[in-house]
Amino acid sequence: MLNWFGQIFNLNGRAMREVTQENISAANATAGIAYKNQGDAFLDQGDWESAALCYQHAVASNPDYADAHNNLGLALSKQHKFDQAKEHLLLAISLKPNSHNAYYALGSIAHESGMLDEAIEQIKKAVAIKPDFTEALDFLGNLSRERGDTKESISYYRKSISYNPLQTDTYSNLLMALQAGEALTQAEMHAEHRQFAERFESPLQHAWQPHANDRRTERRLKIGYVSGDLRRHSVALFILPILANHDRKKFEIYCYHNFDGGDDFTTQFAALSNRFIPCAMMSDHDLSERIRADGIDILVDLSGHTGNNRLLTFARKPAPIQVTYLGYIDTTGLSTMDYRLTNADADPPGNDRFYSEELYRFSDRLWWTFRPAPNLPEVSPLPALANGFVTFASNNQIAKISAPMLEAWAAILHAVPDSRMVLMGITSNAAQISLENRFAIHGVVKERVVFHRFAALDEYRQRLLQTDICLDTFPYNGGTTTCETLWLGLPLVTMMGQSFVSRMGFAILKDLGLPDLAATSYPEYVNIAVQLAQNLERLSALRSGMRARLAKSALSDERGFTLDLESAYRTMWEKYSTRIVD
Repeated sequence: MLNWFGQIFNLNGRAMREVTQENISAANATAGIAYKNQGDAFLDQGDWESAALCYQHAVASNPDYADAHNNLGLALSKQHKFDQAKEHLLLAISLKPNSHNAYYALGSIAHESGMLDEAIEQIKKAVAIKPDFTEALDFLGNLSRERGDTKESISYYRKSISYNPLQTDTYSNLLMALQAGEALTQAEMHAEHRQFAERFESPLQHAWQPHANDRRTERRLKIGYVSGDLRRHSVALFILPILANHDRKKFEIYCYHNFDGGDDFTTQFAALSNRFIPCAMMSDHDLSERIRADGIDILVDLSGHTGNNRLLTFARKPAPIQVTYLGYIDTTGLSTMDYRLTNADADPPGNDRFYSEELYRFSDRLWWTFRPAPNLPEVSPLPALANGFVTFASNNQIAKISAPMLEAWAAILHAVPDSRMVLMGITSNAAQISLENRFAIHGVVKERVVFHRFAALDEYRQRLLQTDICLDTFPYNGGTTTCETLWLGLPLVTMMGQSFVSRMGFAILKDLGLPDLAATSYPEYVNIAVQLAQNLERLSALRSGMRARLAKSALSDERGFTLDLESAYRTMWEKYSTRIVD
């Protein structure tokens, strides 16, 4: 009897223990979900440390919670704790092999760590799991462009857009990549930009409102500059001199800073502004309303389709006059953008039809003024005199190196015995191998081409000083790189086409009195470079005198350019003020 009762008791006790363990497991799972959800909220707010703490509680409650491990890895990576982040991301993949988000995060970490090839490999795994992963496809487009695979990057952007046609950033990335391509005509490029406007600007037209700005022509005007690059960025070298020279009695300057954070350059922009407004966290609608409330008369876009742009703010037409300037090398495509600043050397007559904006051409000067970065090294003697051979250099992004361009460089190396070619900014092993193979096809052995990875600016500039002649890219010429290269004493050989993007080099050289270094065909380009390499006396003279030449040019005339820019603004305002209808 007792044995029978004891057996029942033991069975019930075991059952009770099992139920209790199930309850504990369920409670832990529930707690894990709660912690994970709280972590997600912190993640959305950008509070990485609090998010990581919540996720750590989540995985402590439920060690097999794959999504919590994934998000913990993401939060840790945002704090640059990459080793810990990878540990949790790999654990997430082991628990949930189809975790496309984990592979995406691993790719992001690899990219942050400077491992471009591995980043591409990880992001491709994410896309293999989720083919319509638009964010990953866009990222692959960026990574491919960074590695120099322009055609592949265009393919990824178009695929991403096919899944989600309303990705403004991806569309802008596509337009940037198309600039370095070889196939599209100016008319086709214009059509691509107009498609952007039809997709993103047209739906906003119903919300356009009249402007209540005082139309008096001689009053003090409010100028608003909008950019994500009011920081240590190439744009700063061109816009800071303008802000420093603006006549504050005639113009009130507003800067809308579309970047989360800043640096010493940002501090300078803030000091030179009457109003400095951080706007990265504002929606396009809210920023548009703020600009309208500020009463901006002329709103200037400094980004175009480059990163951190606010084109959808401009598409809402918050200011009576809107101008695109400096940051981008083509039309925005927007009908709400009234003007684009340029000159006749960069945009000859006939180019107007390829812009949605009216071209305002400066006469007898470039469309910008350049202030060299502080603490640039002094110009060094011509390296060829000590080396016994000439060293050519390319310091533009490798995505700009078109097939005909590389063939021309190979022809130059063959025509100048013992010469070398230095390529700056090589992004990965795969990129270097690809370029070596492309040179090999044209009979150039790899010993004659020196590859340098991305380096700190000081190191990059010292490397550039060890070369003799810089070779520009085509059809996408250099801009900021060209100005700084010339300031360091190197002559530049360029080739010009019909579009702005392919005429920047010529326009700058003409301003310096060196139009003979600009070719109109590949054979002429090769010939100019070869003749220059064979004349060390001229090379030395150009090198030693280049900085003085630049300093005397219109490119360095900060005050004169700003006066002409202010005159342009006043002309635009007077034209607007005489309109009967806004």
